[in-house]
Amino acid sequence: MDTISNEAETGQQKFILRPARTSDIKAIREVARITWNITYAHSVSPSNRERVIASSYSDSSLRRSFSREGRDNWFWVAETPGNPDQPSQIVGFADIAVRPGAQPHAELTRIYVLPEWQRQGVGKALIDALLAELRALRPELRPPRLYLSVAAHNRQAIAFYEQRGFRHNRDFQASLPMQLLDMQEYVLDI
Repeated sequence: MDTISNEAETGQQKFILRPARTSDIKAIREVARITWNITYAHSVSPSNRERVIASSYSDSSLRRSFSREGRDNWFWVAETPGNPDQPSQIVGFADIAVRPGAQPHAELTRIYVLPEWQRQGVGKALIDALLAELRALRPELRPPRLYLSVAAHNRQAIAFYEQRGFRHNRDFQASLPMQLLDMQEYVLDI
């Protein structure tokens, strides 16, 4: 399905939402690096943060997500409008994938917004746009639920998800090399 770029205004700052393109890979990886190093500074070792960024945000991993756009994956970015004096800048992104299975559910696999753009409506706009994409699917293709995982210590993100209607589903631990990370799973009925 073709999607139309949306523009949202947050106070004085504007941003545009659109599906990600391969030309965005470097900028997406930089947003991920910045936000991961802040979000997980005290809970994930620097070497594990580097491993996650290198693996999850590699060219091949991101290209794979982009290639499935509109079928079973939706990866969108938020960017500044840009002008002749200043090029546009990606300030956040979100990725939803449909889990395979007899009753496929969707999963918000990634959502990150640069610190200076947080609390300005970027994350909410990304989730709303991606939920609109899922809700526009034919009923037999629409996943009934959207799941996400969040670090248990990330109270700001948990509050953000709860404000969007997600409810706590379970606690679990993610295994990283020589490290366990306490996680929580949240779910939203679509």
